[in-house]
Amino acid sequence: MTPRPTLAAATIAALFVTGAVFVGNVSRTSSIEIADAPPSAVSEATSDPGVVNAPVVPTSAVVVDVVPGPVASGTFAPAERVERVQVGVPPTVPTGLNGLPFAPDDLTGCDEMEWYADQAGLPDDFGWIGEAESNCRNDVSSWCCYGYWQIHTVHIGAGSLDECDVDEAADYFGTDPIARQRNACMARRVLRRQGVCAWDVVSC
Repeated sequence: MTPRPTLAAATIAALFVTGAVFVGNVSRTSSIEIADAPPSAVSEATSDPGVVNAPVVPTSAVVVDVVPGPVASGTFAPAERVERVQVGVPPTVPTGLNGLPFAPDDLTGCDEMEWYADQAGLPDDFGWIGEAESNCRNDVSSWCCYGYWQIHTVHIGAGSLDECDVDEAADYFGTDPIARQRNACMARRVLRRQGVCAWDVVSC
């Protein structure tokens, strides 16, 4: 029987030079072609058992027939997908007097005024008192009094600055949310010092 041709050491070395690596058992060779390898460094092989030492023509490719075999030993961890997570920054909420929030944008008129009254801790009666004094408007004034609850300027002093951030009538008069908060704060200050009878619309 004619011996089956095998790959010589020089041939295997030439395969590794080309960068080709095969996993499995080589069972036969067919048209083994080595790129850029000099003829003297390559053994000659053929798939035809009747022809031995057939010349090998160097080309630009390596073709080897293989039979699937066992995979090289070792444990390969599965690839893990890494996702970039952007941490959202919560929206900032504008705050006013003493760090308290302003009324929601969808509140207007008496609803907005009562919201500030509740925030300041005023009794429920200050809903109708504010409606009677200013028709629930903080931009209404007279010769002495200003805003939702028509706060007299006589109540402006050192205590009002510390408690309500009020140094003049303009601080609690107008349509700015902070002015609405200050007017409610001043109403609480007047209520604490003089009671509800400080408002003329209240029968005492």
